[in-house]
Amino acid sequence: MSLSDAGLVLGIETSCDETAAAVVRGGREIVSNIVASQEEMHAHFGGIVPEVASRRHAELITAVVEQALQQAHVRWDDLSSPSRAGRAWSGHCWWG
Repeated sequence: MSLSDAGLVLGIETSCDETAAAVVRGGREIVSNIVASQEEMHAHFGGIVPEVASRRHAELITAVVEQALQQAHVRWDDLSSPSRAGRAWSGHCWWG
């Protein structure tokens, strides 16, 4: 199945200092896009602190995903598949 054949896909991004989730239809139409930035939190450190970013992703991910689903007016059962970007600092968001 190609992306253009896909129904609704939930994309999750946690690769650096932003926690984001989007629902995309057919690989092209962005139905919702929610971004929670950590920019202010890291500003006083003078840069991104991986441990702090990772913990904040864990705190934010549920609310960000729920907001993306609500904004798109879809439920988990409506999704064709999940997708994600990022591994470096946020592995625990996916694996435990």
